[in-house]
This record gives sequence, structure tokens and C-alpha cells, in this order.
Amino acid sequence: MLRVIVSGVHKLDMIHASYVLAGLCELDRRGEIELQCDLHDGRNFWDGLTINLELQSDAGAGKMLCIDLRDRSDVANPAALERCDLYFRKSYYAPDLANLPEELRRKVRPLGLIFPCRSAPMDGLALRVLARKFGEALQAAEGRRLIRFPREAVGMVRWYLSVPLSTKFQEPPETTVDRRIVFQTRVWREEEVIPDSSTEVNELRAGVIRALRREFGARFQGGLIPTPYARQHYPDLVCTHRDARRRAYVAASKRSLIAVYTRGLYHCNAWKLGEYLAGSKCVVAEGLRDELPKPLREGTNYLGFGTPSECVDQCRRLLDDADLASSMRLANYQYYCEEVDPPSCIRKCLNRAYSHPEG
Repeated sequence: MLRVIVSGVHKLDMIHASYVLAGLCELDRRGEIELQCDLHDGRNFWDGLTINLELQSDAGAGKMLCIDLRDRSDVANPAALERCDLYFRKSYYAPDLANLPEELRRKVRPLGLIFPCRSAPMDGLALRVLARKFGEALQAAEGRRLIRFPREAVGMVRWYLSVPLSTKFQEPPETTVDRRIVFQTRVWREEEVIPDSSTEVNELRAGVIRALRREFGARFQGGLIPTPYARQHYPDLVCTHRDARRRAYVAASKRSLIAVYTRGLYHCNAWKLGEYLAGSKCVVAEGLRDELPKPLREGTNYLGFGTPSECVDQCRRLLDDADLASSMRLANYQYYCEEVDPPSCIRKCLNRAYSHPEG
């Protein structure tokens, strides 16, 4: 059996790492791997967005895999890339690898679509991480009565209580859904997205929401997440439904036939794309730049658009063509089960280490 060792788990950004940990914990529960999560050994740990997996197999020599969860495809972890056998990237864009030496470039692979989620077997690991952080807070207090729990630990508790299980995103394609369109997103301040352009990102999202509301009225669900920035600059576009929180959004959006997608920051594949596929939605999407292990096909998995009016046209096309909508729902759920479901994706990464170590 393959043994997988993850060190420095307590230092990871748990929101970004949750997808990978959910997949690993589920594979361990099924008996496919033996998972060891080390909260004390940080020797192979480099930063909160790189997960180091040390593989030990009876069938071959040990391997080291790194999973890079950054949104930016032009930034990597040099130390991890040097030491690992394979380097899987959430954001994989081949032109950004051009300046790497060939021996490093051939290590890099696309990870695929991910999104924050958890699995039931993760609960024990999360408790261990919280206990470790609380222990660190006790040590830092040095006997003082007042102990301030670390802000990141508090944030992790809030996130862990709010994020759904990966299975909660799933809806089979034969399920009857409403003939509605969903698009809930957020806008950003310029300083939050440099070197990307907040104007480019925000204006398309705002334009799409305006066009969908104008054309489809009550058949459109969504708007901008009501952040202070959105309320100040786009007050007419913030979500009008009472509960815009993640868990409520996931439950409500599963009942919609069509989901609209705009690019993530730095042209990455945003989390919502994987969520849409899990819900077997029809997808109307701005062009996809970052590569996937298995490409999504325009016309089969999504209909593309470049302007708000084109988005409206593609949504109307799906509403008017029941056969197209049905085939797209089936194709997207199949893609999710094979490529995006956390244990399926992580299993493929682990297998790749031994079946195709050289590319």
C-alpha cells in the first residue's frame, strides 16, 4: 500500500489546502493509501500554499510530490520545484514555464479544478490542527492569564464550520432543476489584485450581472457579494437575496440549470468552475486560459462568451435547446466524477508519480 506523508499541516492555508486534504483523507478512509499527517515535522514544508507529499511504496523508490495552490501561474516555489519529482500546479500556463531549465520544466503538471471543501474524515485532522494552534498560543502566553487565540485559527474555525462537504456540491444530471441562471461573484480593490487589473475583472462581472438581470428578471439569481467595496461602487448590483453566505449559496445554486463563469484573478481557473461541474450545471463561460489535465470542450462542457450581450445570447440558447442542455449536464457531471471529485483528482496525481515520472 502507498504511504503518503504530509508534514507541516498546521502551517498550511487550510482554505486553499482543504480540497487536497479532503481527497487524501477520503482515499485513506477507503483503504487506498495510508495517510500520515505530521503536525510536528516541518522539514519538508516551504509555505502555506505548497503541499509536500512524501510517497513511500513497496513497489518502488520513494517519491516527493508538490502541489502548488497559487492563483498566479507566473509564481512558483523554487525550493519545492528543485526537490520534488513532480510539481502539480492549480494554475498551469505553459508560456510562464518557458524560462525554467528543461529538467525543472518537465516536472510541472496541471493539477486541475479545485474548490474549498471538506470530507467527513477530515474532521479529526482539523481538530488536531486546532489543538496544535491552541498549544502554540499557550506557549506564547508564557503563564499570563489572558490568552489570545491566534487570528488565523479563529478564521479557520469559522471557515471549517461554514464550508460544505464535497458531496454537498454534487447534483446528478437527471435531477429536475429550475430554468434559472445563477451568477454570484465579487469585485476587488486594485491593491488586492495587482498585477491583475481590477477594472478589467470588475467591469465584466458587473456588466454581465446587469445584462442578465435586464434580460431574464426573476429567472436570474445572483449578484455581487455585499462587501464594503461592492456596496460603495456597485450598490445596485449586490445580492438581493437575504443569505449570500457560502453554504446557502451552494444549496440554492444547485437548483439552477445554467451557471455563468468569468475568469478568476490572474486568469486562473476560479473555484466556482469545479463547483458548477459538481452540480451538473450548464456552463456559460468567459474563455479559459489555464490548462487542465483533460481540457473542457467548448460546445460540450460550456458555451463561451466575451461580452455581456454574448453571455445573454448563450444563456438564451441553453434555455431554448433542451437537448443541448441535457447533454451538457451529463458531460459536466461525468467530467466532475472523473477529474474534479477530490479523491479522483488526488488519486491520479499519486499514480502519476510512478506511472509517468518523466512526463
